[in-house]
Amino acid sequence: MIRTGCCALRSFLFYVLWILYGVPWCLWVILAAPCTRSVQARHRYLAQPFCRMTVVLCRLCCGIRWALEGAEHITARPCVIVSNHQSPWETFFLQTLASPQTTVIKKELLQIPFFGWAFRVLDPIPIDRKEAHSSLQQVVKAGKKSLERNQWVMIFPEGSRHPWPETGRFNRGAAFTAQAAGAPVVPVVHDAGRYWPSGRWIKRPGTVRVKVGPALDSQASSAAELTQQLREWIQENKNRD
Repeated sequence: MIRTGCCALRSFLFYVLWILYGVPWCLWVILAAPCTRSVQARHRYLAQPFCRMTVVLCRLCCGIRWALEGAEHITARPCVIVSNHQSPWETFFLQTLASPQTTVIKKELLQIPFFGWAFRVLDPIPIDRKEAHSSLQQVVKAGKKSLERNQWVMIFPEGSRHPWPETGRFNRGAAFTAQAAGAPVVPVVHDAGRYWPSGRWIKRPGTVRVKVGPALDSQASSAAELTQQLREWIQENKNRD
């Protein structure tokens, strides 16, 4: 009971400090973005510092640390990054791995005051999950364009968060996008849901294990086969202990 109360207090402190820091930063992003020479620079100088600060603040307040394996697989060539999705934590941390980067998100996030407004000027790829077919076409078109201008593309193929240790069904958007641009796909697996569970505001301390896998050749198999390979790799490496 005492431990739960301590975690709740630390989590509350995190949100207070995050909002006090985040709202002014979002206002700065909105004002500075039009003066920034490119969307690539916006990610490097506006988005990444906020994401780094968020994961550091989470470590200091909530005791959520991380151990990264396979960082050498993040190379100079932009790829499609595919990750399992469990909590808000990885949405911030994965932004720090490669830059410039754009992310496929649900369009509702852009309506959040301050944070959504700032996100809008950072060139995400918003989709309407109710319109699956048109959303897929939009992801492929926008993702291909981003890769061609040397931006990494982050995609969570499960579409929504799943509690640890579940793995949801993967859609083929990442595979189609990579194949359209002739780009490799880099799989990432983590267990952030153990410490920042989906749908819960109370976090508990621990070390999130993040593993980056070798890039997969998107041209070597069909979209269905590539999607299955990605899901199997994530499932296998998620359950390795």
